[in-house]
Amino acid sequence: MNLDWHSKYRFSIIVQIGDKTGALRSLNWATELGEDMVSLGINEIALGEINGESAFRDEKEFLRWVRESEPTTTGQCHEFFILKPSDVDFDVQFFPSLLEALDGGSSGLTDIVVIDSASRCPSSGVVHSPIHLPGWDPDFALVHDYLASVFVVSREYLARFLRSDRSISSLRDWLHLVALASRQPRVLHLDSILVYRQELFSEKFEPHHASPEVLPIDDSRISVSLVIPNRESLPMLRKALAFVDYLQGVDLELVIVDHQSRDPELFTFYRELEKRFPFKLVHYERGFNYSVMINAGIEASSCPVVVMMNNDVEITYPEAFRQMVAHAMRPEVGVVGSKLLYPDGRVQHAGVHLVERGHADHIMRFVPGDDARDLGILSTIRNYQAVTGALMASRREIFDEMEGFNEVYLPIEYNDVDYCLKVREKGYRVICLPLKGIYHHESASRGKELDAMGRMIRSEASRYMALRWRAEFQKDPFLNKNIDYAPAKSC
Repeated sequence: MNLDWHSKYRFSIIVQIGDKTGALRSLNWATELGEDMVSLGINEIALGEINGESAFRDEKEFLRWVRESEPTTTGQCHEFFILKPSDVDFDVQFFPSLLEALDGGSSGLTDIVVIDSASRCPSSGVVHSPIHLPGWDPDFALVHDYLASVFVVSREYLARFLRSDRSISSLRDWLHLVALASRQPRVLHLDSILVYRQELFSEKFEPHHASPEVLPIDDSRISVSLVIPNRESLPMLRKALAFVDYLQGVDLELVIVDHQSRDPELFTFYRELEKRFPFKLVHYERGFNYSVMINAGIEASSCPVVVMMNNDVEITYPEAFRQMVAHAMRPEVGVVGSKLLYPDGRVQHAGVHLVERGHADHIMRFVPGDDARDLGILSTIRNYQAVTGALMASRREIFDEMEGFNEVYLPIEYNDVDYCLKVREKGYRVICLPLKGIYHHESASRGKELDAMGRMIRSEASRYMALRWRAEFQKDPFLNKNIDYAPAKSC
């Protein structure tokens, strides 16, 4: 480790005492890093005295001080606040690990450090009940104070918000504005357990809003194109489209991309749809290429929002469709997916995580749909690197900007993941909603088993993904290495 840290960093610990008072202490290390806290040479120095004490009366007063005071550092020295409750203690390796992370993460570009924690028994020293946090997730932060245990923030970053909006009177207000900001913070994540608190930090999810997935939608109608690839499968397509008769406040354009169908009854059904909706039928007669089919369908569409949906998806809660479209219209969002269930109520999809060698898998697959683990991962809006293309909403302008799905290298596998990663590369969010009543009869129209050609195509797709998105496979900014996102491996 670089022992010249004292010319690069300054840390001030803000201790939350009870609900109202924050005590301020400054850390200065005298010489060099040692094996324990004593040898670190920590001194406590009062930065501001109120009524003769080194303390602020409340959080509001601390924020006012940050807004109005000048940094105590100059030049290339970066100043950080470490915010923690009074019952939180640091492991002897916390500060060395923090310094190492800041050094490795270009400290001058770090705004926030997310930190995992656990409970520790004061008498026995036994560590238990670890809380493994996601990385910085702005949508999750709007409904849950998941950084509350302890986190680090750049003084300059905090002050910038406080000076631009003088109505901010609490850290909760500030965090809310950070989550809504167009430019998101540059975040590091300490996911080793180096922070302990004496009382149990409950993992129970307590949202600030009863239904975090619901957006207020005014009376104006939403224009959306629903694009569905289909081959034969008349009963399945009927089931997939059953919900559209119950949609409210949506002007729906229906685009079917038909792949080599010959069933006369299916074409009779197409003619019925044409009488009921603005309808476009795109014929595709070549070999199966999902990317070509999706691109052709969206090219034929005419609405500002497009929803791509497999013909084996069943929506039993029509408002869920409208919510997906509403979220897709948020300017900072590029792709919207949803929790999908198997018919027996277990999770088929709740986001996508990238695994080794270019492969991707669905988060929490086969877990009960109402499972409450991992801070409500199945019941809150979450940001991910990707979501499945089985049901995906996106603005048409974004789809065009990304030049659609990759028809050459990803004709069947991972084209949806690649699209999401391209969207994130441009600075948009990819989110997954915890919507109810959406079922995916997975690959029912094509079957699950791959022949030799299918296995070769998948292998080539994985190789392409591993090369194209090397950094994204190495580190996922939204997930935690300590959490098993596939806890139920099989049906």
